[in-house]
Amino acid sequence: MSELSVKYPVDITTPEEKTKFLYGLQEVVRQKHNEKGEKYNTGFLSKKQWYDFLEKEFEPRSHIISEEIIIQRKLFKKNIHNDADFSNSFNEKKKL
Repeated sequence: MSELSVKYPVDITTPEEKTKFLYGLQEVVRQKHNEKGEKYNTGFLSKKQWYDFLEKEFEPRSHIISEEIIIQRKLFKKNIHNDADFSNSFNEKKKL
């Protein structure tokens, strides 16, 4: 059994870029799930084919993407510099 990992394009290197890429990848995986689900619901996939897809393709990919998002968010947060000026960082709207 092989280990699944995310393959980033060579030009995506920072945690910010990787996080953005991962959210896009997550959407693609979700769309694939919906397409297969539609085929299952309309009889073009058997129950076995549907559950094989879920177990062997969707769930492992969804899981690794979620784990990677957590890792990249932690790296992103670690690199944030707390130099924001608190007193000038918010707009206040007056209520009528």
